[in-house]
Amino acid sequence: MNIVIGFTGRTFSVIFSPDGHWLVAVSADGSMYVVDMTTPEKKRVQFEAHDGRGFGVQFSSDSQRFITFGEDHTTKIWNPYDLTIPVVLDNDVFDLGTITFSSDDTVPSWALSPPSLTKLACLIAGRDLTKDEWKQYFPDITPEKICFDSDSDVSAKLVISQHLLDLGIRLAGIDQDSATAKLKAAKQLNPKLKFEPKTEVQRILVQPLLDEGYALARVGNVNEATKKFQEAFMLYPTPGIDPAIEANTQVITALIDRGRALLQSNDIIGVLTTLSQIETLSPTLIITDVMLPND
Repeated sequence: MNIVIGFTGRTFSVIFSPDGHWLVAVSADGSMYVVDMTTPEKKRVQFEAHDGRGFGVQFSSDSQRFITFGEDHTTKIWNPYDLTIPVVLDNDVFDLGTITFSSDDTVPSWALSPPSLTKLACLIAGRDLTKDEWKQYFPDITPEKICFDSDSDVSAKLVISQHLLDLGIRLAGIDQDSATAKLKAAKQLNPKLKFEPKTEVQRILVQPLLDEGYALARVGNVNEATKKFQEAFMLYPTPGIDPAIEANTQVITALIDRGRALLQSNDIIGVLTTLSQIETLSPTLIITDVMLPND
């Protein structure tokens, strides 16, 4: 049986699914062919799997998923029955060794090379390892500077700093102390980060409340918007500012934006309703000009 794949570049990996239903191949040009072996015409579908070379492919034991990884530093999990939306995992600080699925076929499992393991240690700790840590975790590797080769290696610092920053943001709602530590380490590696770590964690926590409050005010739900803003400013207080007053100010700002939008759409009744809401919140506010679009 002959199957013509049709890659324009070198084919790096070809594999059959364990049940024989699928054949998948990835190539040097980043494209991927998926062939349904159960159809008489051996129906095949071509996708651009990776930006750059595609390095490898591996099926799960139940043939329901397969993984590809490539030069663009991503690992993608595909459903052979629906190739439209793969799960994309970022692995841009690691050099992947062999890649398989976990024993329960749910997540990818990588066999990382020693250099990648030390990079992972740097990413987690946000610093170089101590002599005792080298001895405990990497007894067979000669201790070295792992986070960056020299003080001039700015690009390596920035890559690690960005990962620490992303990790801190994800941890903010789970463990504030750990999140603060990650942001502090990120800031040490990237002096351009001007935030104060603990304050930034608080800001990250309250931002969804601020966004929700603004959205509620924009649709005219003043009471619920006020509650969201008050909750946010109580979690993230500003010295010398009353949370209730600040919440009121934010609601008025959102209502002004709502009024301007209604004015542009010629919704006069909506504009008048919004003006009434603003006047209720701040009777002394002069609203002659605030509803006019900004220049």
